Amino acid sequence: GALNRPMDFDAVREAIGEKDADALLERHAGIMDENGTGDPEFLAFRSKAVIVRGNELGVPEGADIREYIAAAKKYHDALKYESEHGKPVVQPQLKRSVRFSGKGWRKNLSNGANPEKWMMFPKLREIIESSTLIHSEKVNKPRKDGFTCFHWVENQVEISGNPRRVGLMLAEDRD
Repeated sequence: GALNRPMDFDAVREAIGEKDADALLERHAGIMDENGTGDPEFLAFRSKAVIVRGNELGVPEGADIREYIAAAKKYHDALKYESEHGKPVVQPQLKRSVRFSGKGWRKNLSNGANPEKWMMFPKLREIIESSTLIHSEKVNKPRKDGFTCFHWVENQVEISGNPRRVGLMLAEDRD
């Protein structure tokens, strides 16, 4: 169960400085009451979560899903370019660079009716690089696409103030 206790905001301001304390308070405003009391379990979750405000794509709230997808594609393509030109995205337990491909993008499109999915694309590097490997499964027989193993990774993400546990499937190929 949650154990609530008040936070001494004056001590926080003194310890980390006025500007940083105000930023901290603003960040946690949605989970604190007027007495500075919060749910420690949620606070612990949030301290590890990748924060997605929901406006990073620049798409107005309630826009057509195609606008979310078009904006997310720009982030996907930028990550692909960066990873091919010296700034790879590396999942910590796999210790291998993640390749962003057309096949992976098409897989996203086929399962993509939820705007929250697309809202995460600006934070995809951070989500993958701080994710936890949950399990890996080698393929039973050779595949035409060359995939030899599938890795399921998960991370804690807060989207527009709502905590989520998100998972990604990373495919490993023979290259």
